[in-house]
Amino acid sequence: MIFDKRNKALMIPDEYGDNILDIIGGFVVGESFLGTVEIISSIPNVSSYSPLDLYSFQSPRCYYVFDDGNCIIEIEINCGEFSDWIEEISIRFAVSNPIETFEKAIGLCKSLSEMLSVDVYDMQLKQTMDFTNEIQAIHSKKCFLEKRWKLIQDDTFSFPLHCGRAFWEWIRNLDKT
Repeated sequence: MIFDKRNKALMIPDEYGDNILDIIGGFVVGESFLGTVEIISSIPNVSSYSPLDLYSFQSPRCYYVFDDGNCIIEIEINCGEFSDWIEEISIRFAVSNPIETFEKAIGLCKSLSEMLSVDVYDMQLKQTMDFTNEIQAIHSKKCFLEKRWKLIQDDTFSFPLHCGRAFWEWIRNLDKT
């Protein structure tokens, strides 16, 4: 999760026991929605796209994808809700993508952190990323590999997919084979 450096990120459990990231401070990312989207779009292999499972309140203007032919990394702005200002940007990818996707996602987060002067919160580690801390990067990758193993249980398998509906349909079809 990407957010303005002046804000604070707090992980708070909800009534169902899930952890919800709450961004406190009210500062926005970039100067405007359009300006920030121009920066995101300037990254090589990034383009706009429309997820298969958009809700009526979500706008395709809030979705971008990094696709280099080997992996797919999604970029979601404001949980898909269009606004003149950007409060948060989510970077995510399906665990079915090649393992190298993790490093590409971290590189994308680092680039956005530098270009937009933002912080990046690692949802698995439950802490703000420090791109100079190699131990933190190792722990983050370990969390990713453990999550991947729980779902796929095959270190050699890789298949670039989008998140959400496309990924879960693929998982359901695995059970049928």
